[in-house]
Amino acid sequence: AAQVAFALHQSVPNPLTGGATRIGFAVPRTTDVTLRVFDVTGRLVKTLVNGPVEAGAHAVDWDARNG
Repeated sequence: AAQVAFALHQSVPNPLTGGATRIGFAVPRTTDVTLRVFDVTGRLVKTLVNGPVEAGAHAVDWDARNG
C-alpha cells in the first residue's frame, strides 16, 4: 500500500460560491483530527471534524449557509 502523508487541501470551490464547499485532508495513520473553520477576524465559525479518523484520504462537505 502507498504511504499517505499528512495533507490539508484547498477547499473546492474557492472562493466559496453558493455557500457549499468541500475540504480534503489526509493522515498517515489513525489519529485524532480537529478541522475548524475561522472567519477573517479569527472567530471560530464551525468545527467540522473533532475526533479519531482512520488513516487515508478524507473529505468534509460544509454548507456555510447553515453555519
